Amino acid sequence: MIFSRGLFGLGSHCGIGFLGGWHFLIMIGLAFVLAAIVIIAVRRKRAHRNDLVLDILKRRFISGEISEQEYLSRKEILSRK
Repeated sequence: MIFSRGLFGLGSHCGIGFLGGWHFLIMIGLAFVLAAIVIIAVRRKRAHRNDLVLDILKRRFISGEISEQEYLSRKEILSRK
């Protein structure tokens, strides 16, 4: 096997030369960051949707479409999700 000076240190011509193997860890780190961003975005969207549903429920209660008991029951169900 022929060793030579890689781009950022010692490496071989077998693909280990670039960043000396750190590129694998960097890729894993970027995957975790991307996953965290997706999870946060999904949770925010779900919370926003829940707020909209509660607003609709509140308007229906205020306008008299549903009773207080029905309002409280549905509100409790929505708060568990």
